[in-house]
Amino acid sequence: MPNTTLLKVAGYGSLAVAFSHAAAAKQFMNLRAFQELPNIAYTRSTIGWYQGSGFLILTGMSCPLVKHH
Repeated sequence: MPNTTLLKVAGYGSLAVAFSHAAAAKQFMNLRAFQELPNIAYTRSTIGWYQGSGFLILTGMSCPLVKHH
């Protein structure tokens, strides 16, 4: 059986990383190298950044929901 305490800690840690990742987006996207990307690369990079944050949020939400049987 998995240790539910460790899963909860991992889940909450993932949520913390997700929110700090999303908050860092503005700083990252203000970099000159990012601003100079062609439109399609800029758009896909932005979507990918937030997709990563979304993945971390979903991962973080699923870990605390694991029940010990």
